[in-house]
Amino acid sequence: MSKYKLGFSIGDSYCGENAVVDLIDDYGYTEEEAKEIINDNDKQYELFREWRNENIDQSYWVVKEE
Repeated sequence: MSKYKLGFSIGDSYCGENAVVDLIDDYGYTEEEAKEIINDNDKQYELFREWRNENIDQSYWVVKEE
């Protein structure tokens, strides 16, 4: 494993989902790209959103009141 890792977490203290991803080994970034991501909060958040959307069941709907 490389030294370029991000931790992702969603949920509360009772129930949640956690993961540690290696930017080089798991995601295939080069070392230069991984360094850039480690130093850029916006890029980290973008990767978190992608991870969340791929790994967490989500849904939404309209609630109609009569």
